[in-house]
Amino acid sequence: MKARIRVLGALVCFSGPTLSGCALEDGSSPNAVADAVAQALSADIAVYTDASLAAPWRDWSWSTTVALTNADAPLASGSASQIRVTSSTAGGALALAYASGDLTASDYDAIAFDVRGPASGSVRLAVETLAGAGGGAQATIPVTTAWTRQTIKLAALRGTLTKFGKVQWISAQSGQTFYLDNVKLVAPVGASSPPPPATTVPPAPVVPPSPTFPTVPLAVTRSTVVAVSSAATRYSLYVPATYDATHRAPTKVLLWLHGCGGNAYGDAWTVSPGGGQSWVTVSVGGRDGGCWNVDTDVPLALAALDDVERRLNVDRRRVVIGGYSSGGDMAYRTAFFNARRFAGVVAENTSPFRDSGSSQTSSIAAAAWKLNIAHLAHVGDALYRIDAVRAQTDALRNAGFPVIRIERPGTHWDADTATSGTARDLRAYLLGYLDAGWLSPP
Repeated sequence: MKARIRVLGALVCFSGPTLSGCALEDGSSPNAVADAVAQALSADIAVYTDASLAAPWRDWSWSTTVALTNADAPLASGSASQIRVTSSTAGGALALAYASGDLTASDYDAIAFDVRGPASGSVRLAVETLAGAGGGAQATIPVTTAWTRQTIKLAALRGTLTKFGKVQWISAQSGQTFYLDNVKLVAPVGASSPPPPATTVPPAPVVPPSPTFPTVPLAVTRSTVVAVSSAATRYSLYVPATYDATHRAPTKVLLWLHGCGGNAYGDAWTVSPGGGQSWVTVSVGGRDGGCWNVDTDVPLALAALDDVERRLNVDRRRVVIGGYSSGGDMAYRTAFFNARRFAGVVAENTSPFRDSGSSQTSSIAAAAWKLNIAHLAHVGDALYRIDAVRAQTDALRNAGFPVIRIERPGTHWDADTATSGTARDLRAYLLGYLDAGWLSPP
């Protein structure tokens, strides 16, 4: 490693298990009870389906020509029409507005839509209030010549907004054309389901162990960070309250790697928002206080994953690897060369190739499948410059990887405030992709 990169977890989470100052939820309201009630009342909202905007949505676009009933081939499966957008300037946008009033951001989990173009490229997705207040973040959406379904977490876009009323697809260049169909706002899973009818509940059946039942089951200590070691590796483990302590239900895993100067214990707290999270955190040790050596340390990461699979019931198709800075370099190197073990990569303030010890060509060729990738970059990062990050993530997208790039104001490391900061942005914009439904091949 050429650069010495500032510690993430240790500097923001020295308060330890109390998580004071570093336990922000993923961009959600601090009033968890109120949020739960709001989500229970929300449901998916259709925005555009087959030739028309659903009321009260309106077209508030600028610097574009928009056709809401276009029939250029190929149409999305089952559709008779689509939205055709052609920008007259770079930065022109299709803006769809919920004209009757701003929506409560915490009522919705994601924005889903189908997109294609006559040529490959990208557009940027953003949200605003009806009055024009922005969320401060945009997601770069790949556009290919075939229809693709995109589901973008609202937490990656809304920033400090508690309300939003406009969804905007922003053109990358003058004259760009793209098509959209089947646009909707997605409510949290299960939010619109009615309560089950009252009935007599029979005794729960005895559930046999799953095929991934651990061979050396761990006596689980939940909702705290514990140190675990084996002959091959050591790591810090956070088991959420949602984990089945009888080991009968398989769970997701986040395999996390700290940055230079960081440590496994501090970062385990940083990437574990709380007991209600849906994943087990495995924060890899072995280089505490230093940087990773991408040429020799991949076995440490894989050994930690092997060990937790012996001790807990791990859903091997829902393992995501991630890292900050030097840890992001390691995450990309490990993922590309062991792709079938991972459903995806979440990375912050790093780049896919530059310090990974492997070239762009070799890394792409090594990947056994096109992993899901969510990459969070801060545009003022002087160590991993945004122009290079854009070029490398675009190269992955052009090679067929489904890449979400999230850009935020900030530098390589910033102390947390209520609205910004390195660890805060990680929680608010990146960790939500652990619940995006990513799966590795069977």
